[in-house]
Amino acid sequence: MALAVSSWPAETGVEIGAGVRTLSSAIEPSGLVWHSGRNQLMGVGDEGQVFAMNADGSNVTMWQVGGDLEDVTVADPTSSYVYLGDEDGRIVKYNLSTSTISQTWSTTAYVPELNGLGMEGLAYANGYFYGGYQYNGKIYIFDLSGTTLQKVGELAGLSGSGYTDISGLTYKDGYLYALYSGTMAVLSLDGTVKAIYSVPGTDQEGIAIGVDSNGDGDANIFTAEDSTGKIYSYDNFPIYGWVAPAPVVTDPDSDSDGYKASVDCNDVDATVHVVATFYVDADQDGNGSTTTASLCAATAPVGYSTNSTDKYDTIPNAGVEVSNDKIDNDGDGKVDEYNTVAWNGYHPYFSTLDAATSSKGKIIGYWGLKNGEVGIRYADWSVYRYQPFATKTNSVTKLTAISGTAYFTVTLGSSTVKINGYTGQLIP
Repeated sequence: MALAVSSWPAETGVEIGAGVRTLSSAIEPSGLVWHSGRNQLMGVGDEGQVFAMNADGSNVTMWQVGGDLEDVTVADPTSSYVYLGDEDGRIVKYNLSTSTISQTWSTTAYVPELNGLGMEGLAYANGYFYGGYQYNGKIYIFDLSGTTLQKVGELAGLSGSGYTDISGLTYKDGYLYALYSGTMAVLSLDGTVKAIYSVPGTDQEGIAIGVDSNGDGDANIFTAEDSTGKIYSYDNFPIYGWVAPAPVVTDPDSDSDGYKASVDCNDVDATVHVVATFYVDADQDGNGSTTTASLCAATAPVGYSTNSTDKYDTIPNAGVEVSNDKIDNDGDGKVDEYNTVAWNGYHPYFSTLDAATSSKGKIIGYWGLKNGEVGIRYADWSVYRYQPFATKTNSVTKLTAISGTAYFTVTLGSSTVKINGYTGQLIP
């Protein structure tokens, strides 16, 4: 038998969001959670804001994360991490202490944004994350212990009673509290509906329950209104004497590395548990650029490096001495010297190009040297020294570029040869 919708059991609300609006006048608060570690109410806004404040609305702090944030939850209240539900299709692990994103998981495989309706609620309970899907009103259970989000179950919520517009989700003492268009359902973790209440206000998109500070069986409950930008606190919300079900799961350590899933960035790989900094290696030559990336990996994945020595990350040139970076690129103890085929081999990128095509932008300098040698500078500022004429002479070799190609005619005295400017090889 369906439960009737009961009237709101708490006292009249007090609006506490003025301090948040002072920091962001156009904020549209869309999700709330009570952070027991900070002893503060936390919330998010549609324009990517994250905020924290005391229960009375004072002492407001704000972070700008970006995205279309719809809810926030806490897995470990002793840590500096919060988890953000982004309707654009991801869950974000955010470090409040460093103001950085530590990890993201895509949600589009299970809760894609359809007709403007995506994941609107996010809550954490017993090792799993619960995502409320506004498109169908269901609540999906996610495992975030690995680098890829996995769906491990779902709850009907009130979707079987015709409610689909789920807009907020929070967890307290064994129960989920889900907002549906001015109605709030209280659900056990197996999906059983325990109670349904009408909620005062309009366009409620955030819900959070504080602590029972005096032990009298009730607590503050908070709601956020998206359209008005207001946040309300209601005193004396009853914490019912229901016996919470046994936890469905504990916080696992699936890879037995000593770190629980809630703090392990990949709980199926014992070689890694923290996010590390790597450097983007776009040309995949083993040398990274200065662009950093935070990844849950023990070793550098393909396309990343542990160093930041590559100033020309579009040109594969590992082991090639680059003449203007003041780095010993080829490891021979010398810095910025000329390369030779005998010592370095052919340039791994330019030597693969067709010299019959234009050299525009690829060869940026060339000159003659003594002893029948020439120098050619490539677009990564590496210089290769070639010897078209094997001789000892103080006369300077002359180079002439053949228009529209990477070929050169090389003249020494009365002798002239043709070479491939990408390899230095003689052309018959």
